[in-house]
Amino acid sequence: MMKTIYQIEDPEASVVDKRILHKVVISELIQQFRFYQQSRITHRQTSLSFTMKIWLQQAINPVYTLKIQAAALSSEFLK
Repeated sequence: MMKTIYQIEDPEASVVDKRILHKVVISELIQQFRFYQQSRITHRQTSLSFTMKIWLQQAINPVYTLKIQAAALSSEFLK
């Protein structure tokens, strides 16, 4: 990625504008770091969404406290 910065030196000093071109080259390491940060943020948002669903489910489950799950019963109690 390359950014170009144009700087105009005092246009009143001369008839022709002097333009100085500066090329700022961002190193590959900085680009990779930015990508890593962005991917961590995206992963964290997805993880937070999943955690929120679990939290809501846990808040709803106490309504059914008297319900006995089928997996909790053994064959001895059914006879």
